[in-house]
Amino acid sequence: MIIYKTGNMFDSDANYFVNPVNTVGTSGKGLALEVKRRYSQTERIYQAVCKSGEFDIGDILQVPTDDHKFVLFFPTKKHWRDPSEYEYIERGLDSLKYHCKDIPKNSIVAIPQLGCGLGGLEWSKVHRLILQYLGNMNNITFYVYGPNEEDK
Repeated sequence: MIIYKTGNMFDSDANYFVNPVNTVGTSGKGLALEVKRRYSQTERIYQAVCKSGEFDIGDILQVPTDDHKFVLFFPTKKHWRDPSEYEYIERGLDSLKYHCKDIPKNSIVAIPQLGCGLGGLEWSKVHRLILQYLGNMNNITFYVYGPNEEDK
């Protein structure tokens, strides 16, 4: 089930937070920087996996937080300087769909505007991809964070 939200996803009752990142382990701006500041222990694991070369487009890295939640690192670009690509979003959403089959039923997964901020993608296209890949999953609730009113 998809529920649309605005505001800060970390203020919600979600227990999984999708974090759009790159595959080189740099979290210098945007939501990735906020996750780094909130959950620094998850950042160290993300960086180590990137350094090992075992984190690529289409992978989902689940890392627990100290407050019994999880960050789902979702690469939307290879290098932080690169733009995001719709193909990367599709590959990641396909992986996320299968990943969600292994998390407890009735979990809540918060999803931001993947690749739409610093990545430069159009929200309307990304939104359609989210609906295509996750729209018929009924055992998980997805909080999809679209543009705030002031961003429209």
